[in-house]
Amino acid sequence: GVLGFRFIEQQFFPDSSRPELMVEMWLPEGASFGATENQVKKFEAFLAKQNSIRSYTSYVGTGSPRFYLPLDQIFPQTNVAQVVVVPKDLRSREAMRQKITELFKTDFPEVRGRVRLLPNGPPVPYPVQFRVSGLEVGKVREVADKVKEIMRANPNTLGVNDNWNESVKVLRLDLDQDKLRALGVTTQTVMRTANTILSGTTIGQFREGDKLIDIVMRQPVD
Repeated sequence: GVLGFRFIEQQFFPDSSRPELMVEMWLPEGASFGATENQVKKFEAFLAKQNSIRSYTSYVGTGSPRFYLPLDQIFPQTNVAQVVVVPKDLRSREAMRQKITELFKTDFPEVRGRVRLLPNGPPVPYPVQFRVSGLEVGKVREVADKVKEIMRANPNTLGVNDNWNESVKVLRLDLDQDKLRALGVTTQTVMRTANTILSGTTIGQFREGDKLIDIVMRQPVD
C-alpha cells in the first residue's frame, strides 16, 4: 500500500469526470454586446469544424445557468461570453482543451480566453491568486500591474489578469443649480437625458414566454 501510494494523484478536489468543457471569453471592460457576439460566432465557426465535439451551447453577455452545483457562475455583463462544449469522450475532452487553449493564443488576440474542467469541490476562480490592498486606489492598481508583469514573465503562467479589469471612461456633470432652477430643469431630468444619450433608459418590459426583456430607449449610434 505504501509503495503504491506514490501513483495516486495528489489533488484534494480532483476535476470532474463529466465531459463538459467550460470556455470563457472576456473582452476588454466596456466592450459592447455586439463585439462579444462577433467573437463568439468566430469561435463557433471553429467548433463546427471539429469532429470530436458532440454539441456546444453559447451564452453571450452572461454565463451558463448553474446546471452543475459547484459551477462558478458568471453574472451578466456585455463583455463576457461562456460556451459549454461537450466532447464525445474524455480522451477527446483533453485533446480539445489543449486545442482551444492554443487557438486563443493565436487567433483571438482581443479576447482573454480560458478553458476549464468542471470541479468536484468548491469552485475556485484561479489556482494562484494574490490580493493587493491599500488606501489609494491608483497606487493599488499600480502595484497590481507590477504583480501581473512578474507573473506574465513566468513561462508556467497562463491567463494572468485582475478582477478590476480595465479602466473605462466616465462622464461627470458639474451642474449649476441656480441656472437649472431659472430654466425650470431638475437634476433628475439632466440625469435621465444623459443616460438616454450614453447608455439608454429602460422605458418598459416585453414579455416573451416566461422571460421579461427590458425595452431600452437610446440614441442612434451616429
